[in-house]
Amino acid sequence: MRDPVRIKRILNKLEAIWTVCPDLRLGQLYIAVSGIVGEDFVVRLFNLEDERFEARLDEWIAEHGITVSDSA
Repeated sequence: MRDPVRIKRILNKLEAIWTVCPDLRLGQLYIAVSGIVGEDFVVRLFNLEDERFEARLDEWIAEHGITVSDSA
């Protein structure tokens, strides 16, 4: 079973990024953060593991100097 604690942790990071980029729609934000491009885009996005997506969130947060509330 996947660790349910990851949910709030990932959502907090996603919220922090989205707050800084409020003009992006959720789907646009998810795609931008995932960094997935190419012909098999849909399959790769569907199969993206939470750990990899969270790592991309962490990269975005670091690159853009975003602060994340620690309420996980």
